[in-house]
Amino acid sequence: GSVDAKHMAPGSVSASVMDYVSSWEEAGAGRGWGGYDKAALTWIYGDASQREAAMAQDFLYCTDEHRILSPLCTAHDLGITPSQIVLNAIERYDWLYTLRNRRAYRTFWDTSSYVGSVYGALFDIHRMWHLALFDWGGGGVQEMLKRLDQVGGADVRTDQAYDEIATDFYNDVSAATGMLIAFYDAIINQPASFRNYQTEYDPFYGDILRMGIIIDKLFATVGFMDLQDVYYSPNVATYVSLWDAPFGTQNAALSQRVLDGMLGANYDTFPWFKYYALNIFAAVTNTNLVGSVDAKERIAIERFDNRMELTEIYGEAAIEFATQGDNPQQTFVWAGEQFVYTYLPDRNWHLVARKSRSPVSYQYLREYNESLNAGADDSLDNYGLKILLAYHEYFNNFVGF
Repeated sequence: GSVDAKHMAPGSVSASVMDYVSSWEEAGAGRGWGGYDKAALTWIYGDASQREAAMAQDFLYCTDEHRILSPLCTAHDLGITPSQIVLNAIERYDWLYTLRNRRAYRTFWDTSSYVGSVYGALFDIHRMWHLALFDWGGGGVQEMLKRLDQVGGADVRTDQAYDEIATDFYNDVSAATGMLIAFYDAIINQPASFRNYQTEYDPFYGDILRMGIIIDKLFATVGFMDLQDVYYSPNVATYVSLWDAPFGTQNAALSQRVLDGMLGANYDTFPWFKYYALNIFAAVTNTNLVGSVDAKERIAIERFDNRMELTEIYGEAAIEFATQGDNPQQTFVWAGEQFVYTYLPDRNWHLVARKSRSPVSYQYLREYNESLNAGADDSLDNYGLKILLAYHEYFNNFVGF
């Protein structure tokens, strides 16, 4: 009922009181009989001609068993179009932060439902992305609408009209997917000064004062980066990753930026978190279920076991330039491209990353070099180069024992 705009009364958010819309809308708005309810009552209590007239109307209709079949049949949502539904779901998540994460004046505060609440908020709206990919993403909107509209075998609209409707839908569902990607990016980059990732406790009693959003960040990373087990319908059971199939060229550019940000880990989180994200990415790109087969190179590092092997490729002059005193980041240019070099003495490894090919690894090596220049202990491997290198080599270069 909440997507049936044609049959909504002015000022209403649904065509039926039997539709479960968002909780605050249920509580704050007066709900009278909707157009669907009046037609149903007419069918129950009317005569044969009235029943026939009621059945001739084109109300949109879902029952409980339809919920798993389409995100447009979801209960407790709000909005007519996919982008409106996704936007309202995001705003609901944001609005509930004060109630969900802060103790406020509650003497007894049960946080056992927190994980489930956040999981539902972050993953349920995935289904609009699935709608885009598997229901309407194949370019068949026009033909589908023609079949639905035919009266006596003849189309009721022109081809241009169907094309315009399809364009509107593609634009809207693309916007919904773009908001989903941006939503995950916003959660990951939420500063600790505003919404801390660590849970805060009363220093005397030990009670929880504020729930940290590390679970939120974890779900956002998994939801965006990992392969999702999609059982969208009896005909669609597959695995797909949001960064690999973001639906639309505009979303593709956005998803690549968000992906590099999540892998680069320049956000407030626990030290272990970025390695978990790298592990997910390395594992996903090791499968044949992603279309961007070159994406694994984002975390690629060239490893040389001695300096001779290194200079045979890049030359002695380039390495000398990278290691001179006034170049703390240890970058150099070779064959017209930007590289970064570092040396791990405890492993006797010489490491090189190319900026255009491996932007994530390039960033890790550059920041590691800067930390050494600032006096950090190289044996600590503060930036996890060994972990990054191990993930890439294990998942993408492993050839067996």
